[in-house]
Amino acid sequence: MTIHQDFMQLKYLFVLIFWQISFQLSAQAGDTLLQNAQKLYDAKMYSLALDKVNETLLFDQTNARAYFLKALTEFKLENALGALENLNLAIAYKPDYLEAYFNRGMINAGMQKYEDALSDYSRIIATNPNIPHPYLQRARVYFNLNKISESEQDFKKVLQFYPKHAEALYNLAFIKYKAEDLSSALEYVNQALGIQNTYEDALNLRAQVLLGQKNYAAATADFDRLIQVNPYNYAAFLGRGQCKMAVRQYAPAISDFDRIISKQAPNYLAQAHYERGRAHWLLKHKKMACQDWQKADELGNENAQKMRAEFCK
Repeated sequence: MTIHQDFMQLKYLFVLIFWQISFQLSAQAGDTLLQNAQKLYDAKMYSLALDKVNETLLFDQTNARAYFLKALTEFKLENALGALENLNLAIAYKPDYLEAYFNRGMINAGMQKYEDALSDYSRIIATNPNIPHPYLQRARVYFNLNKISESEQDFKKVLQFYPKHAEALYNLAFIKYKAEDLSSALEYVNQALGIQNTYEDALNLRAQVLLGQKNYAAATADFDRLIQVNPYNYAAFLGRGQCKMAVRQYAPAISDFDRIISKQAPNYLAQAHYERGRAHWLLKHKKMACQDWQKADELGNENAQKMRAEFCK
């Protein structure tokens, strides 16, 4: 049984950006152009903003603020490499530019350059430990580097700033779930859902925890709620089907697996075929069971391969 693990999947890609620079500009020509570029950026006229910031750099090729705004604009135009190049220049001309380090860390993390991202976030924290956002991002990076203890500590640091930070609470719950500490996982995820009761990842995680505790009725209730929140959440259909299997409701379980298979949901298709095969087998539908296990085997499900070898000769 697997849990949907999207919560750590690089949510930073094309999600811009926590800090916005506040310009204090003089009346000089370059600064006036930069001010106009900022107005165009704020109006979401990104191509025009890029032209204007390039004009600014003709007046002053060492203007760190201009490179920073150019990086933001390039990112909005989905040119991550261009954004990274300009953030490097902003830092080169202003080595204490914390906003630039933060945004460079976001892009590096999105490109799975986790060590580089870690360096950027740690630089900010060392310079100013009283800013919460770098702890949140560094916690994600630590998790992706499999530095779980460090990740946990940074998520807890976020809670020192924001005790009702639902995402940090959810992530701590997930860490405890992976460590098979289900009681701690349940405590954290309950707090997260107490703050945001439609939090899909948290609802799914709590249902998985309850499923692991064999509390099938409560898990089913969470999966039902999750499907109400998002009828296209196929992890919920898979989990609810597994709950029904556990209490021998095989035909209703098949209906949940059918939903996944009919929609060809790629992340859940192999498991749904495997589970539906089990349900068919327990209903003594051997031919249909073996057909499902064959499909699941073709999709890479190792359990289905074993079932075929044992029961479908």
